[in-house]
Amino acid sequence: MKIRQFIYNEMKIQKPLEFGNIHRFGKSEPGKPRPIIARFLYYSDLDMVKKAGRNLRGTFYGVNEQFPPEIEEQRRKLYPIAKQARKEKLKVVMKRDKLYINDKLVNPDEIADDTEHKEPQRPNKRPRVNSTPERDETKTDDLDVIDLPGYKFVMKNRSHLNRVKSGGIVLGFKESLSDHISAAETDSKYILWFKIDKHVVKLQQDILCGIVYIPPENSVYCVGDPFSEIESEFLNFSTSHDNICLFGDFNARTAEESDFDVVNFEEFSGMLDIENEGVCTLDELNINRLRKILNSSVLFSDIHNPLSLKITCYEKQNDVSHDDEMHEEKIKRWENEQLDTFISNIDRLKVNEILAQLTEMVENTSENSIINKVVEDVCHLLTNAAKSTFGTFTKRRKHTQNIKKSKPWFDSECKEARKKFRSSRRKLKRNNTDDRVIETKKLEKSYKRVMDKSIRKHRKKIRHKIENLRSINPKEYWKILNDGKRGNNPCVPINILFDYFKNLNLGNSEDEEIVLENLNNVKDLNVTLNSPITEEEIEKSLRKLKNNKSSGDDMIVNEYLKHSFSVMSQVFVKLFNIIFDSGTIPENWLSGNIIPLFKNKGNKHDPSNFRPITVISCFGKLFTSILNSRLNKFSDDFCLLCQNQAGFREGYSTTDNLFVIYMLISIMKNKKKKLFCAFVDFAKAFDTVWRKGLWHKLLVNDINVPGN
Repeated sequence: MKIRQFIYNEMKIQKPLEFGNIHRFGKSEPGKPRPIIARFLYYSDLDMVKKAGRNLRGTFYGVNEQFPPEIEEQRRKLYPIAKQARKEKLKVVMKRDKLYINDKLVNPDEIADDTEHKEPQRPNKRPRVNSTPERDETKTDDLDVIDLPGYKFVMKNRSHLNRVKSGGIVLGFKESLSDHISAAETDSKYILWFKIDKHVVKLQQDILCGIVYIPPENSVYCVGDPFSEIESEFLNFSTSHDNICLFGDFNARTAEESDFDVVNFEEFSGMLDIENEGVCTLDELNINRLRKILNSSVLFSDIHNPLSLKITCYEKQNDVSHDDEMHEEKIKRWENEQLDTFISNIDRLKVNEILAQLTEMVENTSENSIINKVVEDVCHLLTNAAKSTFGTFTKRRKHTQNIKKSKPWFDSECKEARKKFRSSRRKLKRNNTDDRVIETKKLEKSYKRVMDKSIRKHRKKIRHKIENLRSINPKEYWKILNDGKRGNNPCVPINILFDYFKNLNLGNSEDEEIVLENLNNVKDLNVTLNSPITEEEIEKSLRKLKNNKSSGDDMIVNEYLKHSFSVMSQVFVKLFNIIFDSGTIPENWLSGNIIPLFKNKGNKHDPSNFRPITVISCFGKLFTSILNSRLNKFSDDFCLLCQNQAGFREGYSTTDNLFVIYMLISIMKNKKKKLFCAFVDFAKAFDTVWRKGLWHKLLVNDINVPGN
């Protein structure tokens, strides 16, 4: 509490800071403050305290940052040089173990310092923070879930559940490789093992890989002997695997020391069962004994550099023929500017012919084939007008590899900064000089700053857009939220999906049979439900239709129906009444295209984890929406549904039920009594409706129809 009051009063920091731990060190002496080491959870808090240190000038207090011993040793060499440069009023900037004077990097080994300087005393260890100045690190525990569309993750966290997250090891791979990559559970927390299927790499055995992270020696996270644990597991796996690969961060801190030692076999004469044939495997494989130290990249971290390992895989592609879809003709999207042109392109002579045919069908008995033909003629009439107005295009599928698209935030400024950085990096490879190194580093940091700025700008734009779209345009709102969450294709063969969806609505044949009443014996037909369909009903249903919806096989979209009604109103009225009176549904209204959508849970190879979305004729949906409106009005007028049913009812909402349960909880709490609730979620409720029971219930409630 005292340290927080000190920060608030003396350093003028009003924002609450998050500490990992705080402790004093050194002996207590009268009149002299003891040093305090504070570990911050967030780098932003640490940076804020460092900047506020200027408020302590002229007092007995100060703020310093601790660094690892190897960095602190380098800084001790740079302190005298920086002090002398400041006396000469030069521009001095020190970043970690690097000193820049007038924007030029200084090498302390090349500067002869004749004067002895007293080295300032610094603590030996630096408390670790959870982030770096350039990029935030991610700390996880067992309750965290990494949700990145198209990828799967396996985590071995250092702590299962803790107030302060500590991180660990994470394996991430594409979902398309989930059948070929599997994690292997072990006891060691310093290594995460996973296997790569032998078939995709064309080997006799699987490849066993281990991702290693060994914490720095003497740190709180380094318990026991990590190398012994890894060695023990390596020996256990080596008995059953020939292909083992270890990679990661070993924190060896060996700098430029040799990775391999040359062994003099004469010294081990008689001790090893090895014959020296004079051939070194390292030389044979052209592997250098001296390691090459890579410069750290600010694009990834402040003191780290990414390492890459490439394993060539051979994945069998499915030979699927798309010949039928290669030249599929589609009508271009609806354009409101072409509304008058679309109406004028509707063939009035064809409309009169269809009306005459419908009038003849009313007077005579209608056959199924005649109804199907009239519906096809109406569809051809509307689609021909749309083709003449908006034009067509040929849908082609190119069997090429997916082209990587730039991120939405990666604008022209990012591209220009990347271009300059890559150009400088290529020049550095050809001519490695100190000036070129400084220039490349400067361009790399500039590239990173431009990207960070673009990301912040894009996030702010999306945040503002989402806030406005939620109530104005819900479709666009959910489109932004669900961007990238849908998979491309299901991992289930088409024949398995076909059989599953085909049998989905068959129901249970062992259900108790119900004898339905003969519909021809129904005496009192319901006038409200069975009255002729009027022009007003059709117009009201048309106003409820949403734009930009997919069409069925007849290529009719809602816009064609809504804007052609002024010309086609009598056609719609007569056609719908003929279908309603005869009970004959056109064939193309009964067919649909099923699109399986993954539910984002469960196994992608299980067809039950896919939600079938059927795209049917918009023309047919207009007819059924009229019947649905009549049924809703009938049930509301005669109170057939209880007040507690809020789903799919106009004027009702699930928030009504939430309010009821909230009030019940409040009442029982005031009475100090218990409330027991049961929430039931029926699996596949719509797919498993008891259809014969539904027909029986309709008849019991006087919902009946004339017909054959």
